[in-house]
Amino acid sequence: MSARDESFSPPFLTAIRLDSRKCVAQGFLAFIKMKNISKYFWAIVDYAPSILTLAFGLYVALEVNRRTVNTDTVLNWVLTLLVFMATTQLIEKLRDIKAVKDNVEKLIHLFRSSTSHLKTHSERVEFEKMSKDASMIDIIAWTGIDFYNRHEGFIEQKIVNGCKIRLLIVNDQSNAANVIMENSRNKELIADIQRMKLRYEKFCNEYPIHSKNFELRLTNWVTPLGMIITNRNKSDGAVSIKLHAVYLPTHSAKDRYFHIDSHSNNDDFQYFVAQFESLWNIAAEYSVSQIAHKENSVMN
Repeated sequence: MSARDESFSPPFLTAIRLDSRKCVAQGFLAFIKMKNISKYFWAIVDYAPSILTLAFGLYVALEVNRRTVNTDTVLNWVLTLLVFMATTQLIEKLRDIKAVKDNVEKLIHLFRSSTSHLKTHSERVEFEKMSKDASMIDIIAWTGIDFYNRHEGFIEQKIVNGCKIRLLIVNDQSNAANVIMENSRNKELIADIQRMKLRYEKFCNEYPIHSKNFELRLTNWVTPLGMIITNRNKSDGAVSIKLHAVYLPTHSAKDRYFHIDSHSNNDDFQYFVAQFESLWNIAAEYSVSQIAHKENSVMN
């Protein structure tokens, strides 16, 4: 190799080494993320420019060290390598733009499917539709009686078929019931709670074998929202949440609802599941056996 040719080697080889290290690092990071053949194939396609740049750089380095190369050839190789490097950088930028676009689309989807997308009563997620294939249903309501009356046949059939339903309502003997009546349009709240308890007793007496699938508890808290959770421990879980409106002299205010599913927004879904579990765990159990025991005590 001539002195003129050798003058091109040090900076040229240094550039090759730096780019080679970068390409090797990219290739290694891509490789450890691959879990199957399909991902491996598409990773190779995705990083093809980097792989080609590395391969060509190694080829040039070997050729320069193996034989005498004239200046024109080295310049052509350098230009080709620069084109490869520029292409690699361009693809990396496009990949970054695509990643940003995907993240923005996910945020838009999340924004549309979560709390910011409130629905009026007429547009709410229908209970029977979201509960059709559910094996577990958790419900929070002030009284539950209107809801139960609207879906009585569906709810009872679900219970008979093995679906476990937990219903949490306000304790009619607590201060919470009085507070709600003072600040809402429902002035028959205590009477409605007692009607719900009677409906629960009726079901348990008519379906004693299946009554273990239906639990009722009474809370002393003023629950700020109504809630229906389906399949709380499964990947297809969902929650429909009703925001209670404060008292207004007219019926112009419609309750607002929003829907969250565990697939698109698992963090918020788990938050509401945890809220239900906290209220459920401190609520008082209401059972037919307790009712029968009280009645016998009175008779004696």
